[in-house]
Amino acid sequence: MPLGLESGNRYGLQCPECAQSTFIETRRRVSYTAHCIPYVTRCPWHGCRLVCDCECSSLELLLSERSGDGRAVNSLHYATRADTLRQRCVSGQSWERVRLTLEEKGYYAAPGRLRVRSFHEDFCRVFSAGFEDARLNYIVSEWKPVQACIRAASRADRAAPAAILVLLDWAADEVDCLSTHTVARRSSPVPADIPTSVRSLKRAQWTEHVAGHPKLSRTEMRLSTPALWAWLYRHDGPWLQRHQVPADVAARKRRPAELPPFHKSAMLRGADPRQRCDGREPLPSSYQLRLAYGMTEYLFNRAMESVCGPGRGRELPGARAVFVDRRLQFAAAALACRGLPENTALLAREARLRVSTVRQFLSHS
Repeated sequence: MPLGLESGNRYGLQCPECAQSTFIETRRRVSYTAHCIPYVTRCPWHGCRLVCDCECSSLELLLSERSGDGRAVNSLHYATRADTLRQRCVSGQSWERVRLTLEEKGYYAAPGRLRVRSFHEDFCRVFSAGFEDARLNYIVSEWKPVQACIRAASRADRAAPAAILVLLDWAADEVDCLSTHTVARRSSPVPADIPTSVRSLKRAQWTEHVAGHPKLSRTEMRLSTPALWAWLYRHDGPWLQRHQVPADVAARKRRPAELPPFHKSAMLRGADPRQRCDGREPLPSSYQLRLAYGMTEYLFNRAMESVCGPGRGRELPGARAVFVDRRLQFAAAALACRGLPENTALLAREARLRVSTVRQFLSHS
């Protein structure tokens, strides 16, 4: 899956009704597989929205939005169909069923040749209402992940993302039969024989032009004599390829994949997901913040660069001095409520900090 579209840690997502019933039976927290399927925002059995009761799935909740009955219906249907496919068959059988259904409805012009444009239009029409998960909306609108999934599913050595297989299985059942009429193609005209004298003249002109401009690149050479290059390309292509200027292939740096725009808005909208039961300020640790969002290290670094700018050495979510100051303020208030004196040792113990850290901070403040 492209960067930013993969699903993170979904262990912390729960259906309120499922959580209540299972806790009464088992007296412990249970995480259902149907709730951990990527992009599922509703319980397939009760239809209610999933809630986050553990900070490790904070980002998954941030990427889920409430907007419109159509999105709610589609999201519930997606959850139900995904859970059904999970119990019914494996991915290879799912793709085979999708392919056979599309063949029956006329979406294959020949064995292995999908009518991409027609299927794309009908695919987008089926999911026009959208979903509650922003990543599903991005997949449906961009279509490139779906094309990659179709190519991967058609090969025996590649695996297709299960979430997109669910969408393809859904779309294959919903789309109408495609008209099988074909448009007659116009026969291409038979090229006329080119006299040998004309061909030799054109070759000589090209050779002379190349020799007279040794510093031009291949593209600049083509643009300098477009008519001559076009004639040779149409009537003497193999000779032109052998007598082209050598291509100047520069070392190309791989451009990093761009994050989808909804990731930045979700990170800006969500506060620090780490919540301590004692009310103390959480540690300014990038590692702990990443675990709280349930993101991979690469995705977290790219997301922080898009929100906070470049700089891997910065402490997130705040500077160390800010963290120590907030911890000491909380500790001082707690000691005052209990009527205890404010000395360095008691402050350090209440703030859960080293005594040396407290002394260094107090000496500079």
